[in-house]
Amino acid sequence: MEAETILGKMELEHSAEEAKDSTLEGLLEAVEAIVARMQQKDLALEDSFALYQQGVGMLRQCSQKIDLVEKKLLLLQEEGMCEELQ
Repeated sequence: MEAETILGKMELEHSAEEAKDSTLEGLLEAVEAIVARMQQKDLALEDSFALYQQGVGMLRQCSQKIDLVEKKLLLLQEEGMCEELQ
């Protein structure tokens, strides 16, 4: 069971790294994978908490991406042109 836990952690860490620069859709897919893993009954409490932390981090990234798009839309509506925000 410990080997499965280690392998599961490695896979999720890899998917978390890939999700950092991915699209909103990619991040949401990664969160869905985390939720599916957390729903497994054989998951240790520590692993469940680590997955939860990863999921929250990815959801924050999703929120940031959505906020950026919303700000761009507001600028576009106000000025008729879209400018890159920093």
